[in-house]
Amino acid sequence: MILAQLSDFHLSSGHPERTKRLVRAIDHLLGLETRPDAVVITGDVADKGESSMYAEAAGELARLPMPVFAVPGNRDWTEPFRENLTPWCGEAENGFLNHVGEMGDLRLLGLDSRRPGSQQGQFSAQSKSWLEARLALQPERPTAIFLHHPPFRTKLRNGSIGHQIEGVEMLEEVVRRHSNIVQILCGHLHRIYAVPVAGVIATSAPSLAYQGIVEHWHEKDDFDIRPAVTLHYWQDGGLISRLAW
Repeated sequence: MILAQLSDFHLSSGHPERTKRLVRAIDHLLGLETRPDAVVITGDVADKGESSMYAEAAGELARLPMPVFAVPGNRDWTEPFRENLTPWCGEAENGFLNHVGEMGDLRLLGLDSRRPGSQQGQFSAQSKSWLEARLALQPERPTAIFLHHPPFRTKLRNGSIGHQIEGVEMLEEVVRRHSNIVQILCGHLHRIYAVPVAGVIATSAPSLAYQGIVEHWHEKDDFDIRPAVTLHYWQDGGLISRLAW
């Protein structure tokens, strides 16, 4: 079985080329000889919370015949995200859009890692309770966690190395206690990382909008890029991940 990951669309009325890149990415998934069995979206669907951009995203996602599961990123606004992406996102619980997905015997647990008013993310006490409750329901079932912010140290824009999730130690503790967690999927970095977190590999996906967020400044013009998606192959109790474009 194949799980596709799309991340960081950053759709904007000022950058129509980003919608074209989303179209190309979905065209690519639909054109694969073996189509994915499910798709996860790891946040930053719209760049400035414009409702019309979420509607554009919804129009494209509706072309996908397989199940789609989405969590928001730091640039996403709860209401337009939820209103436009209702078929593909979780119910708001205390303001968090955590989400449960299914792909055969693999369970997908999506975490809303936003910290209001900040680029930095968080693993809140509410999300910890939510995650532990879902893991307890099927403690032996293979599970992949997906969220926007990376749960590992990365190079920040000021040149330092640090975490981008407040409370990441709580997440590490949960992962360490559940051997059925097979991988953690994230976005936010607009580039590829593969880092062990509490004994589990965490991978970040490239952005459909632009690559290399560390060097990018939003006021610069967008150059044409070939949008990349990540394909995760579920095989022998684990995921094998690769890029596709």
